[in-house]
Amino acid sequence: MSLRQLLKVIYAPQKAFAEIIKEPKYLGSLLVMLLFVGAQVGFYYAVASRSYFELTTPSLNEMDAWTEDAKLWTGNPGISIIDNNDDYIYGNSSVEFSISDSNYVIAELKTFDSVDCGADGYNNLSIRIRILTPETKPENVTISLYSLNSSNFFYRDISEEFSVDSATLWNNITIPIGTGDWSSSEASARWENITGLKLEFVWPTASLISLRLDGLFFRGNFQTLIEIGGNEYLAAFTFTAFTEFIFNWILLAALMYLLIRLLKGQLVWKPLMVAVGIALLPLVFYTLISIVTYSSVSSLVYPLELSAGIPGEAELISQVNLEALALVTQIGALIQGVAYAWTVALCAIITRTLSEFSWMKSLIISAASFLLMILLVSLILGL
Repeated sequence: MSLRQLLKVIYAPQKAFAEIIKEPKYLGSLLVMLLFVGAQVGFYYAVASRSYFELTTPSLNEMDAWTEDAKLWTGNPGISIIDNNDDYIYGNSSVEFSISDSNYVIAELKTFDSVDCGADGYNNLSIRIRILTPETKPENVTISLYSLNSSNFFYRDISEEFSVDSATLWNNITIPIGTGDWSSSEASARWENITGLKLEFVWPTASLISLRLDGLFFRGNFQTLIEIGGNEYLAAFTFTAFTEFIFNWILLAALMYLLIRLLKGQLVWKPLMVAVGIALLPLVFYTLISIVTYSSVSSLVYPLELSAGIPGEAELISQVNLEALALVTQIGALIQGVAYAWTVALCAIITRTLSEFSWMKSLIISAASFLLMILLVSLILGL
């Protein structure tokens, strides 16, 4: 089947399908499939190259591993360090520190694999801190980041980060790292090699101190899905596109065949199969237009809070992305409706040409088959 014949489906569909059904060849359907796959991969690439996800250490695959296990932490003499499975923001627990008759708490995460916080690495550190007792916020809080050993470290006063002085809320603290706002113990301390962390809380008077830590992450490094997944993602996109087309093609042809036969129509499988594959051509145009509209979208950002699904915070960030996509979504819905109606119309022409049913009966068979196909593909592939 030549490209001219394929284009004829657009401007003279009845004549085109009469020719296709008379001499059915799978080449035309396979050509439509290749065009569909190419367009789909282009669309996936357009989406993935504009979607920036925040990389973290620990990775989200590990949840907030450092504040999920109390055994990773040490503190000042006499302090109790336990997992709290009832009060947390991330994962399944927080780490709780408590000590009686003291005016300070030390919470130390001694060693972890080297983290790069240099120019090309992470530029923020975030942690959630909830102070249960005393009811006043500490007068001094210091954070230290070890570089290879406890003798080489960067330190910074973060007392001003505590705006909450009650036990009703978690303090959400994000601290820029790798900047001049930090002091260093030794010139040999390097931001490219951070291997430990310590927090020190000091109150003016001794009392029962109880606080919880959660959601400790190095963060601030964003990459697109293409940068993260590379060729593996493109291969996955290609496989998904092939799978989607094949399921659409086979299911639509099979459903049309069954309905025509149930209504006592006579037909042969191969001409129907070939014609239906070509009738999916409008989906190629829909995808191409989607690429153009999506290419106008500015970058979509998916920070840690959104990827982790933090209640309240995730919804707010998601709303920003939805607003950025509002026009694209509206245009996409309109073009999709046109493409679906066009495909139904082409399938109605195929049904009438093959079975000689009336136009109304042919349209009903086509529409019913297409809607059932959409439903089944959604259930099977989740598309």
